Amino acid sequence: MMKISFSFIIPHRNSPELLVRCVESIPDRDDIEIIVVDDCSNNEFGHEITRQLEKRDVRVFYNAQCMGAGACRNIGMQNAHGTWLLFADADDYYTESINGFLDEYKNSCADVVYYNIDDSHQPYINLQGLKQCLLCYDGSTNMADIIKYKYTAPWFKMVKKHHVDKFGIYFEEIRNGNDALFTFCIGYFANKIDVSPIVNYVYDYCPNSITNVKRSASENMLGYENICKINGFYTFIGYPQWRRSILSYFKHIIRHQGVFSFIVLFLNIILTYNSMKNKTTRYVSIINSLSVR
Repeated sequence: MMKISFSFIIPHRNSPELLVRCVESIPDRDDIEIIVVDDCSNNEFGHEITRQLEKRDVRVFYNAQCMGAGACRNIGMQNAHGTWLLFADADDYYTESINGFLDEYKNSCADVVYYNIDDSHQPYINLQGLKQCLLCYDGSTNMADIIKYKYTAPWFKMVKKHHVDKFGIYFEEIRNGNDALFTFCIGYFANKIDVSPIVNYVYDYCPNSITNVKRSASENMLGYENICKINGFYTFIGYPQWRRSILSYFKHIIRHQGVFSFIVLFLNIILTYNSMKNKTTRYVSIINSLSVR
């Protein structure tokens, strides 16, 4: 049996047709395994979906309760056999160039390999800055830091499993913003990175994804906490100019969820102001604890 070189990890919930599209975009090779972690979907996959997943020997894990994408990715990592880990959202897919990319970087000495994306299907999220850095990467520290830290999504990077295991790196198991800690840690502890300008991944638009659906008051508060944690990390690594705007977040809440949701959020922030001070140092504290492993 050929050694598994690449483990593709896909959290899934309630989008089986898109999941099949994602799985089918992954090259059919003996050195690849595909792990799907189903996060308590409302319905069974159905015969046809199951047949298509079985055809690719997809390993499927089922959560007994809804745990979120971060927990799903952790389960996938714990059960992965590959030298390299790649992460996809079920409603996105890979381009044909991914096959050549895997061959080119299979034996890379890097801890993390970053690659380019296609976000042309996204009407609201602009990743032009990231795409430009990936396209024109010159090896400079500033450009490397932008790629490693400024964009927190896990799906434009291939990570060596040994790197994750060595430092005990994980995804936060929270409803949204679960990928920031993972992204910061793999970049911070990487001795070497490689960067590919080739577009290997399509970041598609799904109106029912967590990014685009209305959030509850607790989720809005979690979004605010995430900004505080991220801003604390940016200050720690010497890029305070990258800190995310709280005012812009407030405007986003008002625009997409209404004034009432903003008022509830603002009152919650006032009531928890003292405890929020600890949030700004959370990522730095975790990184310091992992560094002594």
